Amino acid sequence: MEEQFLGSYIPAFKTPESVYYDSKREVLYVANMNRIDEGETGFISKLATDGSVLELEWIKGLKEPRGMGVYNDLLFAVDSDRLLIIDIENSTIKPPTLIIVGDVVTLHKKLAWFGSAKTVGES
Repeated sequence: MEEQFLGSYIPAFKTPESVYYDSKREVLYVANMNRIDEGETGFISKLATDGSVLELEWIKGLKEPRGMGVYNDLLFAVDSDRLLIIDIENSTIKPPTLIIVGDVVTLHKKLAWFGSAKTVGES
């Protein structure tokens, strides 16, 4: 059986780490850790389900975004050592940002994450 390549190469991605499918909006979010450039240069891309790029740097200025999940029209994304809460409709990061270690998972319409967490500014 001959193998078929089902994806497409998008050279503008920078160290893509994970992909999340948003079934409500029928889009894909791609977490780009960007280990190429220095500083907080990570970003999340938004793609159509056919693989075409809707917005390459939809959310930018991140550390190293990784695991993602959607709950109540919010995109939760692990960004290095913190959990970001992103308002999908407004394309903005909502406060507070949570400090977290691990990954984010949505299960049965409930949000769950693993690791220790605290709100920024909390002692």
